[in-house]
Amino acid sequence: MALAVVCLCAFTTAIDITITNVALPFIAKDLNANTTSLQWVIDAYNIVLAGLLLLGGGLAESDARQERGCSENYTSQVHANSRQGRR
Repeated sequence: MALAVVCLCAFTTAIDITITNVALPFIAKDLNANTTSLQWVIDAYNIVLAGLLLLGGGLAESDARQERGCSENYTSQVHANSRQGRR
């Protein structure tokens, strides 16, 4: 199930970026932009999209951690014990 969700998210992101690339000629026409300006449009869009994806992932992890009742210290302790071979 988790793999399906990750694949769906990757597919959605790829489609989103493809739609933006298809829209570039219309953006260039409406803004009277040259190639350099279009590159800035794509870069800015991708940076904002990546930032929002990271923010969403962090919020989802925080929410899942609260639902399980784990605190940061508890999670860190479990991780440290697993590296030492303890349960």
